[in-house]
Amino acid sequence: MRRAGATMFVTVACIAVGTSVRAQTIEPPNNAPVQAGPLLLAPVVRLTNVGYDSNVFNQDNESNPQGDVTAVFSPSVDGWLRLAHGRASGRTQFDVYYFKQLTDLRAVDTDSAGRVEVPLNRFRPFVTGAFLNTRHRQNLEIDAIARRRTSSVTVGTDVRLTEKLTTSLFTSRTRLDYDTNSIYLGTDLADVLNFTGRGEGASLRYALTPLTTIGVTADRTRHRFDSAPERNSDSFDVTPMVEFNPRALVSGSASFGFRQRKFLSGTAPDFNGSVASADLTYTLLGRTRFTVLGRRQLEYSYVVGRADYVESSLTLVVNQRFGDSWDVGGSLSRSRLSYGDMISPTDSSAVMTFPDESIIGWSVDAGYRLSRTRIGLRIDQRQREASAQVRAYERLRIGSTLTYEF
Repeated sequence: MRRAGATMFVTVACIAVGTSVRAQTIEPPNNAPVQAGPLLLAPVVRLTNVGYDSNVFNQDNESNPQGDVTAVFSPSVDGWLRLAHGRASGRTQFDVYYFKQLTDLRAVDTDSAGRVEVPLNRFRPFVTGAFLNTRHRQNLEIDAIARRRTSSVTVGTDVRLTEKLTTSLFTSRTRLDYDTNSIYLGTDLADVLNFTGRGEGASLRYALTPLTTIGVTADRTRHRFDSAPERNSDSFDVTPMVEFNPRALVSGSASFGFRQRKFLSGTAPDFNGSVASADLTYTLLGRTRFTVLGRRQLEYSYVVGRADYVESSLTLVVNQRFGDSWDVGGSLSRSRLSYGDMISPTDSSAVMTFPDESIIGWSVDAGYRLSRTRIGLRIDQRQREASAQVRAYERLRIGSTLTYEF
């Protein structure tokens, strides 16, 4: 049974595609609740958004927004496996969406990721990957409830140059697929967004202190679209980064880099600009936790006649513990979608302008922990400010949560 379980886990970890080339370690926790020889598992069961959603489809007030009673059941499991000549880790989560009246929206989403590596003295070959199959997790630009599948596979090797200096060489493949006839505001998302991406790159990491690591990654990617060849592009990124150990005063990671994207058709303007990402946490006196999340990324747009947009967002999260049982938290976020001008591929003399949009959100959360179980109540509100009336909306969700860790 142990051999069968280990074999099955390795198979899942190999095809569930890896989170990040920068994830250098897959060490298991010391207190994994389920242990079967070399296999360690950490299951978690969550029941979230058990309550009311005032605007399921993110519609403007003139379109009579539809509300419904909702719930999301999310079992997940993290796993680690030690082999004679390698190590593996993986994670799988299922999200079961329930709607009382809008029964057509009921769905099961899956999200899996994993990494397998083989330590060979100074070399450490690895395979990482991820697979997401969802109807409900879209980006900030797209409010449609549409089936989307994304997958990625990265193959490479880490090379330990010195005790503190490590380099990585890797090649990757990504794929995005929307179901045919996934219509959003008159656009078939499959026609404009389905693509295959291939790339390669290298990174360098240096352990500056026992708690701080700095590094830089350079990679080149090529995106080829199934039905929209005018969107085909080549990109080059250089991204310095810094990581802080969870035991440091400030934990997390941050990066700030430069991206160059060139469209092969010549009908869209190239992009030369900055990209950034941050996830930093500071804990005050062991009770109050402050988290800052930042993002500036270039994304492909669903709008026909457009190429892409820049998404910039900043979120502040605060959580306060009261004793060993109670905690209260909240968040405040602001995101902006910035569109430039693009020459339409159907008419090279036409220049289309699309208005920028802002999304503002806040949330409040309170919970009580009893042994391995946390019971909570959450309220969150989101508002999109857009010049186009059909894109503007307000959405309020009130619901309870239940989390059980085995």
